[in-house]
Amino acid sequence: MPTVVKQRLLDILNDVPETYFDLVSFYLDADIAPAAKQQKALFSLKHEIETLPLALPDFPRQLDQLEHWMIQHEQQAQLEFEYYLKRRAWGQPREYFHCLSDAYEFLIKIAPTQRAQAAWLYSFSQHWDDRRYTELIQLYLQALAYGHTQQHQLYQFNALLETLQLDNFVLGLEDGYFHQAAIQLALAYCPADFMPLTLGFHIGKHLCSLHQLIIAHELKELGIHTRCFQPQQRSTSRHTPVLHAIASLAPDEKQQAQYLRLIQLGYALSQQGMNEEKILQRLHLHDIIQKIFQHKALMGKFIHDNKCIFTNRSINQWLETIEGVDGFIQQLLETDWIRLGQDPQQSKFWRLIHQQESQMFGLFNRTEQQFIYDWILGDAAAQHPAPSALQSTSDHFKTSDYFNYMAELELEEIQLKYAQGSSFNDKIRQLLPYLAPHKSASDAGRWCTQQYSQALFPALAQALDPMNHKS
Repeated sequence: MPTVVKQRLLDILNDVPETYFDLVSFYLDADIAPAAKQQKALFSLKHEIETLPLALPDFPRQLDQLEHWMIQHEQQAQLEFEYYLKRRAWGQPREYFHCLSDAYEFLIKIAPTQRAQAAWLYSFSQHWDDRRYTELIQLYLQALAYGHTQQHQLYQFNALLETLQLDNFVLGLEDGYFHQAAIQLALAYCPADFMPLTLGFHIGKHLCSLHQLIIAHELKELGIHTRCFQPQQRSTSRHTPVLHAIASLAPDEKQQAQYLRLIQLGYALSQQGMNEEKILQRLHLHDIIQKIFQHKALMGKFIHDNKCIFTNRSINQWLETIEGVDGFIQQLLETDWIRLGQDPQQSKFWRLIHQQESQMFGLFNRTEQQFIYDWILGDAAAQHPAPSALQSTSDHFKTSDYFNYMAELELEEIQLKYAQGSSFNDKIRQLLPYLAPHKSASDAGRWCTQQYSQALFPALAQALDPMNHKS
């Protein structure tokens, strides 16, 4: 590793990072040792706890009240969701995603959090030889689909973003959208003393909320079919694993108040950063349009010559600065090249980027055109879906692997090490690093998840293998 890179990593480890993105990158870096990540996790989690608001979310005051509180919480969410369905049946419009572009923007902004989904459960897998953690480990393996590609949540979500051509938008997100992911990844490497924190955090993520129910419903309604946002089946037994773990890991009566306090703090951490509710309040299509034009500005500087004039300025001059891009959009509106609130076909700019025979056709991809189409239509976008050429194909998104030489070598290497393991314990230790958040969706990670599942829970792994359900 280059000296400059090593120094940068040491700076991140020893100091509070300037950005949450730095933290996420740190935890996902395969070249950084787990011990360094554990040390960083301890430091960053303490910092997160210290900065929690004084007024913590409502939470039970006794351990024996927890199950009733969780069930009551979900029952209330389900009741409110039934009211939502009645409103929709009476003809009310969607409440979260006015149009397809709103759903796309949500997927972009939730991406950092979603890509670290269930990462906190990785910390439990280190305790595979402690029966108190058995059900929690099964929760993590379930999130990893026991290593099977088609059901793997992270693999699915990445495939969804790729198919919808949303990947590049994620790179330009503000740092706040990486806050929750940084917490999730820190908990993946938390020390044993912080396990109650992780349990509380899991409760916050595990409980089915009204927002989750509506999000799943409206995404499906818009043609975005993905298991990533489908709430789990409601049942009283659904809470059993975490409740059993909380009970079995509980200290003696004298220390239970502190134990419950840590669980509450963990639950509070699950509400930090940009959760679904906060993101839904920050859907601004015009901001996405600005970013699209700003991105095209970088390309346009090298495509347009100075002879291409628009309202007394060359295109290059318009695109030189961010302010210029904003002014360019304003000029498109003032000169009626874009007519907001009307059929996009009435806008010259739309025809130039959408019609195959036009000079600008191909400059904006399908997803960018979808954003522009919905932006031009405005409030009417909900009643006038985009042309079929722009429609989402997310229900048939690609799930084929992109095997490359290095990935094949990595897989062959771990397979060889596993085969040469001197004992059961040694074999398990060989697998654990590949179940980590930065590896679990890789070819080697999925293979190791399958072997780990088969080794610890052979009957369960066999029953859940998709190959056993083919006719």
